[in-house]
Amino acid sequence: MEKQIIDTCLKAMMEKWPYSHASTIANKLYNIDGMSEADVQINITEHADTKIKYIRAYSEDVRRNLRKFIPLF
Repeated sequence: MEKQIIDTCLKAMMEKWPYSHASTIANKLYNIDGMSEADVQINITEHADTKIKYIRAYSEDVRRNLRKFIPLF
């Protein structure tokens, strides 16, 4: 999923501005097809309660922006 976001969505956004797309440059430099898929998972279950309390401490306008990145927040 990260590969799709970087190679598709970010590339389209960057083409609107006169900036070079860093992912495309890196792919050519290192002679690779793109970003590798994530293969590591970290269990944060024991910290989930603290994390959600911290996030809920933000004001509503900040939380509205966070919902763009954290579904169902």
